[in-house]
Amino acid sequence: MFYFSDPDTYTKTELRSRLMPGPGRSGQASGYRLDKPLRIQLISYQPDSPEHYYTMTSLEPDLTVYMTMEKHEAGAILSSALHHHDFYELMFLLEGNVYQKIENQRHLYTAGSCCLLNRNVRHSEEYLEEYGPFRLLFLQISEKYLKLIHDVFSMQLFQFEQKEELTDLEQFLRLNLSDGFSGEKDYVDFIPKKDMTWITANTHRLFDELTGELLAPAAGASFRMASLIVQLLQLLVSKENYTTAPVRIGSAKENELFEEIETYMELSHGRISRNELSQILHYSGSHMNRIVQKITGLSISEYGTSICMKEVARLLRTTDMPIQEIAQEMQFSNRTHFYQKFGEIYHMTPAQYRKGAKK
Repeated sequence: MFYFSDPDTYTKTELRSRLMPGPGRSGQASGYRLDKPLRIQLISYQPDSPEHYYTMTSLEPDLTVYMTMEKHEAGAILSSALHHHDFYELMFLLEGNVYQKIENQRHLYTAGSCCLLNRNVRHSEEYLEEYGPFRLLFLQISEKYLKLIHDVFSMQLFQFEQKEELTDLEQFLRLNLSDGFSGEKDYVDFIPKKDMTWITANTHRLFDELTGELLAPAAGASFRMASLIVQLLQLLVSKENYTTAPVRIGSAKENELFEEIETYMELSHGRISRNELSQILHYSGSHMNRIVQKITGLSISEYGTSICMKEVARLLRTTDMPIQEIAQEMQFSNRTHFYQKFGEIYHMTPAQYRKGAKK
């Protein structure tokens, strides 16, 4: 079911494309782009509720979208494929526990914790029934708007504000928003020191007020929203409230080589060998395998399979090609092997995936 505030602006198909994962180079699907300065997404995952298995409310200036999916619909969409954005994303866990895979590592986030990801970090949330329900909030901010927020956040008009030591968050923002920043993969984890009563009364309150401004804007709404985001950042950097843990994944040179490897893998839908990559990029196969493993946690062969299965899923969603023909198109001569690899990633058969996607 879809609800949206401006039905003359987007069709249901266009809205699903804007908000949900879809095919695209390096996971950069339309659902991972942000056209407005900011967006708030509220995600509810209830594995015990077949009718409201997955619910999302998305709020942008002048656009509100509500979407709910039953279990058979969500199963074809909520995969664990890694993706990245063209915006910065603050993930805040409101309730429950959730695992998030960030590049080559799996992290458990508990209620009240959050992380801020830059545009290069590949990640995915895991929707696993055995870990129960959760509620997530994503605050997604464009680079241009984040620079504006950073300018306000960095203002030091009073003497008590002028600290000698930069916080982890300030260092993250300065690096990522500098003119020379390119391929680095950075993020910051925030682990709460306060109990949920404090978190609800403070961080949840700010999110509620931000949501209220997006739903019912009045004169001065843009200024109030910027102020609320600055207040949120101030809460997160306070050593009394949160412990911060900045992380950098790989060097710029390693990330640059990985991007080249990824490009050729995407162009071949993952069906390119280590030797072929070595001949094209003039690096040893073992060196490239080490880089891919360091960044994704997968070998070149495993990473290629994941990209191949992403293309298989796209063909299942968007074409009526017979499944056997898709397997042959992806250079699988063994039907059992094809089904096994698809099931490892999507936890269902290709036919089940197609049926859910069509519905």
